[in-house]
Amino acid sequence: MMGNFMKRISIKARIGWSFGLVLLVFAGVAGNATLSLFKAEHLFDDYREVASGSSELMDMRGDIYSARVSAAAFLRDGDEADLERARSMLDETFAAYGDLRNSVTREEFATALDGLHAAASEYQTLFDRLVREGRSGEAAVEQLEATGIRTTAMISDTAQDFQNRRVAIGPVIKATLVSAERIAIFATVIGLVIGAVFAFILSRSIVNPVAGLTAAMKRVSSGDLATEIPARDRTDEVGAMAMALAVFRDALQRNQEMEAEAEAREARAEADKKAALAQLADEFEQKVGGLVRQLSSSSAELEATARSLSSTAEETNMQSASVASAAEQTAANVQAVATATEQLAASSQEIGSQVAQAATRSAAAVDQARETNGLVTELSDSAQKIGEVIAMIRAIAEQTNLLALNATIEAARAGEAGKGFAVVAAEVKGLADQTAKATDQIATQITGMQGISEKSVAAIGAIAQQIEQMSALAGSVAAAVEEQQAATGEIARNVSEAARGTQEATGNISQVREASGHTASASEQLLTSANELSENAGSLETEVSQFLQRVRAG
Repeated sequence: MMGNFMKRISIKARIGWSFGLVLLVFAGVAGNATLSLFKAEHLFDDYREVASGSSELMDMRGDIYSARVSAAAFLRDGDEADLERARSMLDETFAAYGDLRNSVTREEFATALDGLHAAASEYQTLFDRLVREGRSGEAAVEQLEATGIRTTAMISDTAQDFQNRRVAIGPVIKATLVSAERIAIFATVIGLVIGAVFAFILSRSIVNPVAGLTAAMKRVSSGDLATEIPARDRTDEVGAMAMALAVFRDALQRNQEMEAEAEAREARAEADKKAALAQLADEFEQKVGGLVRQLSSSSAELEATARSLSSTAEETNMQSASVASAAEQTAANVQAVATATEQLAASSQEIGSQVAQAATRSAAAVDQARETNGLVTELSDSAQKIGEVIAMIRAIAEQTNLLALNATIEAARAGEAGKGFAVVAAEVKGLADQTAKATDQIATQITGMQGISEKSVAAIGAIAQQIEQMSALAGSVAAAVEEQQAATGEIARNVSEAARGTQEATGNISQVREASGHTASASEQLLTSANELSENAGSLETEVSQFLQRVRAG
C-alpha cells in the first residue's frame, strides 16, 4: 500500500516530505535542548544564590557571635576596646545582611532575612540602651545574651534552610540534564531511523524504477521491440518517462511493420512482373510461331521469288508486331514501377513523421531528467541546512561546557560548601561533552546523506546523457529518412520519364508496321529473293525459341 501511495506522488513531494520530517525531528531536538539549557541555567542561578547565601549566613553568624562575646566582655569589664569591637562586628553583620538581601530572589528567603534583620536590630538596640544607661554586670549580660542567642539561632536556622535548598537543587539539575540528554539521544535515533527508512523508500521508489527503465531503454535500442516497459502505471516523473519510452518503442514497431509491408509489396510486384513476362512469352510463341510455320509452308508452294519476298515482308511485319507488343508491355511495367515508387515515397514520408515524433519524445525525456537532477540537488541543499542545525546544537553544547567550567570555578571559590556544586558542575560538563560527541555523530550521518545525494545527481546526469544520445540518434534517423524521401522522389520522376519514352517508342514501331505493309506490296517484284526468305524463316524460328527461353528465365 505504501508503494502504491509513493507511485501517485511526485519525486519532489517525496523528497520534501522526507527531509521535512527529519528536519522537524531535529528541530524538536534543538528546541528541547534549548529549553533544558534554559532550565538548567535557572537552576544554576538558584544554586549559586543559595550557596552564596549559605556562606554569607555562616559569616553573619560568626560576626554576631563575635559581637556577643565582645559586648558581654564590655558589660562585665567596661573595656572600651570590647565596645568598639562589638559595634564593628554588628556593623559587618548588617553590611553582610544588606549584600545578601539584595542578591536573593526567592520570597521565602527574603522574608527569613527580614526576620534576621529585625532580630539583629533588636539586639543592637538593646546593647546601645544598656550602654547608654551604664548598666553592667551579669544581669545585663544575661538580658543581652537572651536576645543574642535567639538571633544566632535564627541565623543558623536560615543558613540551614539555604543549605537544604542547595542540596535539593543538585539532583534536580542532574535530572534535567540527564533528561535532556536522553531525549536528544532518543530523538536523534528516531531521526536517523526515519531518515534511513525514507532513504530506503526513496531508493526503491526512484532508483529501482529508473534502473528498470534504463535496462528497458538498452533492450529497445538494441532492437528488442517486444520489451515490456515497466512503471507505466505510475503517476510521477518516472511514470512519465516510462510512457515516453513506450511511445518511442511503439513508433519503432510501426516503422518495422511499414518496412515489412513495403518489402512484401515489392516482392508481389516482382512476382507479377515475372508472371506477365511468362504470359507474354506464351502469347508471343503462339502468334509468332504460327506465323513462322505458315511462312515456311507458303514459301514451299509459291514461286521462288514470291516466296522469298513474302517471307521477307512477313518477317518484317512479325518483328514489328513483336516489338510493338513488347514495347506496350514494357510501358505497362514501367507504369507499375512508377506507381510502386509513389507508394514508397508516401511510406518514407510516414516514417519521417514517426521519427520526428520519437525525437520530440526524446527531447522531453531529456528535460524530465534535468528536472529530476535539480530535485536531487535541492535534496543535497536540505542536507546542508541540517548540518547548520547540528552546528547550532554543537555551539549550545560548547556553551553548556563553558557554564559548567564557570560553575566549577565558583565551587572552588566557595570552598567546602561548594564541593557538592563542583560535583554537579563536573557532571554537567560530562553531559555537555556527550552531547557534543552525539552532535558529531549526527554530522557524520548528514555528511553521508550529502554524499548519497551527490551520487544521485551524477547517476541522473548519466541518464540524461543517454537520453540525449538517443535524441541525437533519432535526429540522424530523421535526416536519413529525409534523404530517402528525396531519392525516392527522384526515382519517381525518372520512372515517369521512362514511361513517356516507352510510349514514344510504341508509336514509332506502329510506323514501322505501316512501312512493312508497303514492303509486302512490292514483294511481287522481288521473286529472286524467295529462297533467301525461306532460309530466314528457319532462322527466325530458332531465334524466337531462344528469345522465349530468355524471357521465361526472367
